[in-house]
Amino acid sequence: MALVDGALASFECRTYAVHPAGDHQLCVGEVVAVDAPTTDEPALVHYRGGLGELR
Repeated sequence: MALVDGALASFECRTYAVHPAGDHQLCVGEVVAVDAPTTDEPALVHYRGGLGELR
């Protein structure tokens, strides 16, 4: 299991499908659990080619 320290949420996924994608593979996961505790911290999002905060 891979977890990112300081993440505002975590998703537990089960492998749903694996597709060949050139010299690597694309894994599609099915979300089976979510942990998103309440926080006042802003979320970092990628939108229209840039990074910003979602409050």
